[in-house]
Amino acid sequence: LSIMLLLGTSYALLRSSHQWQNSYVMNVGLLEVTFVDSQTSALTLENAKPVTDEEGINETNELVFTVKNTGDFIAKYNVYIEETSTSPEFKTVIRFISNKNDTGYNDPKTLSEDNYIDQGSYLDVGETATYKVKAWISETADATYMNQTFTARIVLPLR
Repeated sequence: LSIMLLLGTSYALLRSSHQWQNSYVMNVGLLEVTFVDSQTSALTLENAKPVTDEEGINETNELVFTVKNTGDFIAKYNVYIEETSTSPEFKTVIRFISNKNDTGYNDPKTLSEDNYIDQGSYLDVGETATYKVKAWISETADATYMNQTFTARIVLPLR
């Protein structure tokens, strides 16, 4: 019981979140993650219809967030999308693109094939990286995905 209490307290000390007027901030260990102009850290598509990659790239809203190293040493981390939808499962029909520090979007990917936004990145002490993500339902999706809600969260495990 003492060990469980210690672990729970340690985790609570390392993790906190705050919601301000136009952003959602989450601290996990060394990293402070701020979701800009968002009330949550979730990536959500509600009542979306299947679209082509071109339409998804040009017409989809961005989820923008920053990652800042608030620790005392260099942080190595990954950023990926983890689906939280339960039924139907959307992984095979969700397409997305991402952009780090305004260096340009990558080519569209399908969530079931590659859910990484960024892999093996490093942040120096006090350094910040800005990410932008756009997601849409692939034009290959059938009626199963119509009038449904896709939800996912952004995950940043330290390595």
